[in-house]
Amino acid sequence: MIVFKLYLKILFKHKIPLIAYLVVYAFLMFLLLSSSKPMQLEYSNYETNMAFIDYDNTEFTNSFKEYLDDYAKFIDIKENKLEDAFFYREISFILVIPEGFTDSFLNENPINLQYRAVPNEPSTYMLQTQINKYLNLAYVFLNNDLEYDNLNDAIKENLDLEITPVFPDEITSDYTYVNLYFNFSAYIIMVVFISIIGAIMVSFKPIDIKRRMDIGKITNKKMNLILILSNMLLGLAVLLFLIIFSIIIYGKLIFTSTGLLYLLNALIFTIPIIALAYLISVIFDSINIISAFGTIFSLGGAFITGIFIPQFLIDKNILKVAQIFPSYWYVRANESLAYHYQNNAYLEGIMVQGVFALIFIVLSLIISKKKRQSEV
Repeated sequence: MIVFKLYLKILFKHKIPLIAYLVVYAFLMFLLLSSSKPMQLEYSNYETNMAFIDYDNTEFTNSFKEYLDDYAKFIDIKENKLEDAFFYREISFILVIPEGFTDSFLNENPINLQYRAVPNEPSTYMLQTQINKYLNLAYVFLNNDLEYDNLNDAIKENLDLEITPVFPDEITSDYTYVNLYFNFSAYIIMVVFISIIGAIMVSFKPIDIKRRMDIGKITNKKMNLILILSNMLLGLAVLLFLIIFSIIIYGKLIFTSTGLLYLLNALIFTIPIIALAYLISVIFDSINIISAFGTIFSLGGAFITGIFIPQFLIDKNILKVAQIFPSYWYVRANESLAYHYQNNAYLEGIMVQGVFALIFIVLSLIISKKKRQSEV
């Protein structure tokens, strides 16, 4: 209890920056998310802003474009401006038809269309559905030599039926802003934990405090165990604040299976960050250095790992570097939930975060042991 009481006493001295971080974060997130429009989930033939690039330019591809005109609004943009237009959402869909596509269409190994779509938007989802339907029916007509006067008219006769699409729950539920919230939470978790926990750990380093622990017959192992548990409790308290705030904003979405997976990922993410904060406090003796490290690490990680910018918009080479940050794998797991990745990205993200935690803990123990030996 002596160590825990001292921990709380030191934490109380840092209450102002801790509360300030959380209040400012909550205020900014409330402003950002309350001004965001929820995704429209009711079906309509909403025209998606689309860049249609046709390198083949045949009668078939022209007919294809004519058909898509009912579902897309074609935006004329120069190719070197496409990335900027996509980033700023001037367009939501980019479709590229490679040269030779028509000639290869009926072959065993046809040339694939190239496309890029804004994830998790019903309009782009519907556009992809219409593209697939058109090409599938076109293949049936052309491959079986079926009679038709006009390919487009024949396909439309089969497709222009009054239907009400039924989306899976994971499509109809909008997790875009839930994903944004939990991604941004990674930044506050990093900056708070590294700065506050690091400062508390440094406060336990002075020789006079160690001597008091010796007098109280508290072993070094016991003290470290109490400090680790205290850090975990602080981490859970901060995480609880973020969870309660997410429930206030999103309500029942947080209690869905996907929402609970977001919570689990956030819980797992706190472990390597707390371990990292402990490692930094073992290496450095200055609170100012630890605070600076926390700011640089948090901001740098936020920009290159996908916290502030979705990972699919970040350069691949930058993302390769970002993999050395636990936050990269945290965000990757989150985006697998929001954008419905059909792979094991979520589980992989959880496991890699666990590996980071283990590495940081082992390094902390090794460095701490060597420093204790040097003090003897």
